[in-house]
Amino acid sequence: SSPDLLDFSVCLHHRSHGAYIERWREEVNPHKMPPVQQRRPLLPQARRHSELWQPDGQTPHLFSAKQAAEPGVMRFFDAYGRHEIRFDYLYREAWQHALGQDSYGVFCEMLIKSMCLRFRYIPPGTFFQGSPQGCGNDVEKPRHAVTLTQGFWLAEIPCTQALWHAVMANNPSYFKRGGDAARRPVEGVSWDDVMVFLEKMQLMLPSGCDAALPTESQWEYACRAGTHTEYWWGDSPEDCRANWNHKHLHTTPVDYYPPNPWGLYDMHGNVYEWCADRLRNYTDQSVSDPLGPGDGDGRVVKGGSWSVEPSSARAASRAAGRRWSVFNSRGFRIALYSSVFHFSKKYE
Repeated sequence: SSPDLLDFSVCLHHRSHGAYIERWREEVNPHKMPPVQQRRPLLPQARRHSELWQPDGQTPHLFSAKQAAEPGVMRFFDAYGRHEIRFDYLYREAWQHALGQDSYGVFCEMLIKSMCLRFRYIPPGTFFQGSPQGCGNDVEKPRHAVTLTQGFWLAEIPCTQALWHAVMANNPSYFKRGGDAARRPVEGVSWDDVMVFLEKMQLMLPSGCDAALPTESQWEYACRAGTHTEYWWGDSPEDCRANWNHKHLHTTPVDYYPPNPWGLYDMHGNVYEWCADRLRNYTDQSVSDPLGPGDGDGRVVKGGSWSVEPSSARAASRAAGRRWSVFNSRGFRIALYSSVFHFSKKYE
């Protein structure tokens, strides 16, 4: 076999995975990063994203916690190239209404007041956070290696006006007129408002998972999806891929533009997204699971918005807002973590 192919025997069930994996293999190719390869579905396809807004009575395909899916492959990229996880069994956790895989990776679905929400699995890995010399702003430097030791689930779309209304019974958004308003991201919410939303949403979630905001490092890692460029598609802004620079004069539906290689929509433009932590000072040292200061009024916002120039929507771009401040260009995206943590890996 190839010397780059390392075989592991693994029983994996940690708070961020939501799946059991046995026999994983990791293939690393540090010299190039080919485009994400199309894969046949591991599980029967659930309803497509555009169909999730108006439930049509069809139940997503459910798998019991003891039912195994056929063998499959999960592919992803990080700072060191392409990785593959080959598994023989994939089980649904109790809090997941559906679990599957498509061309972007592993996903799960859950129901909140009859609304079907899809979350993408973001695997652990290493990436380069910030901008290299000659690019970006001083606050984005120095560029440094960041390792996230635990994966997590991240909503494939920003929180919509429909979901906010389902949880909070109100809609603070400025852009709430029009037939597609329910599918636009909620905005006009402060960081403190989002904390109240997450507390109420937590009461609606099945036991076994916790809702939160991603950290800045988690957000940038997911935005880059294994790329090293300023945007997930390259170094040059492309108006056909993001809502920015007052192009529409308002927000757009969350699936209006194509997703990144990990299946995440609107990681550039539309609305800034609140993160859990404050801005931390970058150094040239490699770090693991970094977290900015938790005290103070400032909180990180990432991704740019409909009203800013593309340079402010780069993956490495950093901004912050007062936790109580409200703008029609700020929203958020939900992260999920399993309450159970266990990870073990050994060489065969």
